[in-house]
Amino acid sequence: MKNICILIICMILCVSCTCIGVKNGKCRVNYSVVYPDTTITYDTIFYYEYDVGIHNSHTPYVSSSRGTNYIKLGMDFYNRTTCPIRINSYKTISKNDN
Repeated sequence: MKNICILIICMILCVSCTCIGVKNGKCRVNYSVVYPDTTITYDTIFYYEYDVGIHNSHTPYVSSSRGTNYIKLGMDFYNRTTCPIRINSYKTISKNDN
């Protein structure tokens, strides 16, 4: 019985500690996707999660992996495409502690 109680307490502690340091934010990003025949500009609000220990996690940037371009903001990826992406402007709207 004692081992079962210790196991349950350890499980509760492990589950409660997984979200420490992860916060939510909201950012408005204006970006352009350059297609072969045209360029389309989007103005989108992204809801993202970020880690408190990582610097510059509120700054969106364009990156690529294996030929796929995407926007990375916090710990999330947005608008995956093979076409080039340009970030024109961004504004961090909120940084929540939820």
